[in-house]
Amino acid sequence: MCSYIDLHMHTKYSDDGQFEPAKLVDMCKEAGVKIMAIADHNTVNAIPEAIKQAQKNGMKYIPAIEIDCTYKDLNLHVLGYGIDYLDPVFNQIGKDIEDQEIASSLKKIELTNALGFDVAKDMLDTVSSNGVYTGEMFAEVLLKDERYLNHKLLKPYREGKDRGDNPYVNFYWDYYS
Repeated sequence: MCSYIDLHMHTKYSDDGQFEPAKLVDMCKEAGVKIMAIADHNTVNAIPEAIKQAQKNGMKYIPAIEIDCTYKDLNLHVLGYGIDYLDPVFNQIGKDIEDQEIASSLKKIELTNALGFDVAKDMLDTVSSNGVYTGEMFAEVLLKDERYLNHKLLKPYREGKDRGDNPYVNFYWDYYS
């Protein structure tokens, strides 16, 4: 029998994850994963729940984190495994980065509106749970807004157009990456 390992997954605590930690652990069990690590971006919030569920499922769980950082103008994602997730430094990292992301999100609203849109914070709050707004979230809000059905900057992201195959991600890459 094969033993499967997955050491890089994200839960709802990462902006690119969606599942509760216990649900993700259960999904791994169903897929035959025996050893796993959830490496959420800049947070260790999922780890206690994931450890408990992994133990319940008879799986090995490795505490992990993915820290987003910049070094000499290069954006990096540094992975840490076997971390002491109870160390307060990880909560401070998460808080510092969340504060930066919130400030960045407010700047994104300003810059997006400078492109000829009228996006308000409350519109983005419908797709964000924490006041952090990704480029994909801006795309979702703008592409669903009837005021912009024929906006020239959004036309490439409509179904059947050049960037319409994965419009939210493509919009992110084109305007926010």
